[in-house]
Amino acid sequence: MSLHAAAFDALPLQVWTSRPDGTLDFVNRAVTDYFCATPDRLLSNGWKNLCHPHDLVEAGRCWSHSLLTGDPYEVEFRLLRGADRQYRWHLARALPVRDGDDAILGWVGTNTDVDAIKRSQEQGQALSARARGDVERLLAERAAVLGNLSEGVVMTDATGRITFANRRAEALHGCALLDAPPERYAQACSHYTASGEPCPPDALPMARAITGDEAVHGARWRIRRGDGTDILVEAEARPLHSSQGHKLGAVMVLREVPQPDRPHSEY
Repeated sequence: MSLHAAAFDALPLQVWTSRPDGTLDFVNRAVTDYFCATPDRLLSNGWKNLCHPHDLVEAGRCWSHSLLTGDPYEVEFRLLRGADRQYRWHLARALPVRDGDDAILGWVGTNTDVDAIKRSQEQGQALSARARGDVERLLAERAAVLGNLSEGVVMTDATGRITFANRRAEALHGCALLDAPPERYAQACSHYTASGEPCPPDALPMARAITGDEAVHGARWRIRRGDGTDILVEAEARPLHSSQGHKLGAVMVLREVPQPDRPHSEY
């Protein structure tokens, strides 16, 4: 068993990985336990047999879009739970894993059972205290997975306030980012264009995603951190919307761009 497989098997949430073409090549123990299925039944495109027929087309469309563009994958669909053979709503999310040349090596994703939340929303009922606790637990588990990715991941709410930043993102910026409003993010460290000119805060990818509702790809700028070090980074950012079209926030994935004669920053 590889190191990543052993680590993912130890997590209490559903984790899967795929090849660059989108075919699944690994599911952790939480996945096989939930669906009461062997890995062989789920790998490659076997997971489609567990997806509700009414949701499969949309799930496939979103997945194909992410594979083509490299955008983060996010979709809600119903999956057939093995214990009672009932379809339950899930939120699936995945991020690409890239090499030093920005080529996609594969994808790491999670499935989160949100059936209770979905049904509560559909019925127009407020979440119960237990459901709220479940949401907090699920978010914490997802953060544990995202926190160990080799790329920086930053998420905000609809106002632009940072609600999640993994360890790599904070290492790249050289400071803590969690719960930072947009103005504090711009002040936390100095931002410059790739050519070295001061970068206006509203030109940064996350600001463009929040205020301009813009999907940003391949944006490059320099971060000058509090200790005086300077790195070149590249990022993708996009706004996040609910199924009803309401803005939920934005997500940004960033990585350091290697520069000649300069060592990469470490965790």
